[in-house]
Amino acid sequence: MGENGVPMSPSSSTSSTSFSLPNVIPSDPKLLLQRTKMYESKYPLKLLIRSASGILRNAKAYDSEGAREDAFILYSRFVDLVANRIAPNAELKESKAIYKKDKANKKGQLYFEFQQLVPSLSIAMERSESIIEELKREYDEYKRLETARQEIRELQRKKFLERKEIEERELIDYRKNIERRKSSMNSDDKDLLDKLRSLSHGSFNSVKPSIDLSSQLYPTIHDNAIMDDSYDNSVFHNHDSVLSRTSQNTNSQIKAERSSFSKPKPISNLTKNINSLTSPIKIDTNHKTVNFTEGGAPLRTIFLPAELSDSFLQIAEPNTKRDLETCGILVGKLNRNAFFITHLLIPEQDSTKDTCSTKNEEKMFEFIDNEDPDLFILGWIHTHPTQSCFLSSVDLHTQNSYQIMLNEAIAIVCAPSDKFSKKTGVFRLTDPPGVPTITNCNQPGFHPHEEPDLYVDCNRISTKQISSGHVVIRSGLPFKIKDLR
Repeated sequence: MGENGVPMSPSSSTSSTSFSLPNVIPSDPKLLLQRTKMYESKYPLKLLIRSASGILRNAKAYDSEGAREDAFILYSRFVDLVANRIAPNAELKESKAIYKKDKANKKGQLYFEFQQLVPSLSIAMERSESIIEELKREYDEYKRLETARQEIRELQRKKFLERKEIEERELIDYRKNIERRKSSMNSDDKDLLDKLRSLSHGSFNSVKPSIDLSSQLYPTIHDNAIMDDSYDNSVFHNHDSVLSRTSQNTNSQIKAERSSFSKPKPISNLTKNINSLTSPIKIDTNHKTVNFTEGGAPLRTIFLPAELSDSFLQIAEPNTKRDLETCGILVGKLNRNAFFITHLLIPEQDSTKDTCSTKNEEKMFEFIDNEDPDLFILGWIHTHPTQSCFLSSVDLHTQNSYQIMLNEAIAIVCAPSDKFSKKTGVFRLTDPPGVPTITNCNQPGFHPHEEPDLYVDCNRISTKQISSGHVVIRSGLPFKIKDLR
């Protein structure tokens, strides 16, 4: 789709030569490995397992879309989370003991959920290793081609300077030659004129003195009859005609000189190489990534239906009237390098006036699997019936669990009270300092955070300020609502 959400057809592939550079510069694998690092997490086992499940889901979805870099990052995070954080967790050992005694016990179910993740561990490891090898080969090839292109450019520059120097020398020689010919032409004309003068005064001594030379030079009409038919009239051509003929001969020589002037010769091999580097590039119809985290990680654009918040508030109205919070889950698809929120899920939940927590998440994941396995969980939405529009300390921890699964994940807060101007905000944690600070915080419940700037508004203000946020709110985008309560 285009930036306005209008569907766009895939780009046709183009053939490439040995010197063709990729349309998208590959990422340095070393930098990708740095992005796979997760901060120390002290979350409860249940949340760790839920996060691992979500990360694996998103990794597979990225992989199916061909977004290998993102898939690699999430596969690696999944492996790290399951192998290094969940497997040795003391709470898992307790759950395992309970599960062996009573498989129906709720605490024992955590071990069962962990067992469901284990088969995917080896698959994720193999796929992440395969992807990083592919990316490394492509990056190495890109660097090789880039080096070759620089060498060709340097050769082109060198040949150009050499040819320019030759042309300048030839031009100097040409001008000198022209000056010599001009000098030669003037001397020849002078000699010719002298000969003509000598001819007009000395060569006619053999003519009888009784003949009037002036009358012979300028005969009248009636005197023409006495002219000797054998007399050569060519000697009476005026001097201008002689000069004209001499000038024409000289001009011919100048033209011949110009035509023989050396022109730059084509450098066939160089031209072929340069042409191959500037071969037509296919049109990229993907959405451009124009937003980044504070640490430089790219953030894909998220398209949010403008009508979604009002629809959610209508669903939440019964709770809002009782000053109870309501929450929903934002689900969507990756299309042309941008996310589109296509579903609003209302999960089973426990609500108070200042908290809301989901429960029976298996039901939600089952719905997503049946609806479309390529769906992403893109964030969450909840109300603040008695508070203003902001992220509380509890909200920060909830949002962090979503952003660990997906950098672009957002939190929408609706403050429907007239007291707070019925304001709605779209937020994300900063990274850094927000994500590492909250990830490393193990305080439960409401608690203060002294660190500033833990979250920011990520709603794009206008098309002229695209760097203001990665969330574009647009009217008319389709979405479905599913209430699982």
